[in-house]
Amino acid sequence: MIDFGQLARRTVLYRAAILGTAAALLLSLVGVANAETTLERARKNGYIRIGFANEAPFGFATEDGKLTGEAPEVAKAILKKMGINEVDGVLTEFGSLIPGLKAGRFDIIAAGMFINPTRGKADNDESEIEDQARICNRASQTQPG
Repeated sequence: MIDFGQLARRTVLYRAAILGTAAALLLSLVGVANAETTLERARKNGYIRIGFANEAPFGFATEDGKLTGEAPEVAKAILKKMGINEVDGVLTEFGSLIPGLKAGRFDIIAAGMFINPTRGKADNDESEIEDQARICNRASQTQPG
């Protein structure tokens, strides 16, 4: 014989579990939908913050405070094509570039930086550009041997 009281309780618990799972999934999707990428934020704000180490000719500030040098000029040209016309240079020590990026002091780094065993473990960043000298690193790619 079927105990309808027990069946009703199971049905309620089953439906509550399904509803709870659906609500959690919906909330996670809403969170993802509202997540703003660095690129989206930079386009919205009209500028991006670039970390640099003031090492001429690679990246440095002019006497009037303008960010220039090989790496910043390449970054500015690429950013302009992406719809970001202004950069805000953030001066920092070379050894503080990766920690500063991770801490959110700036959005990108414009500096001549090669991957070495310490940086390869520390940066865990995703690259967008790669060549023989490996301009940027992507965590999902294998490190050079």
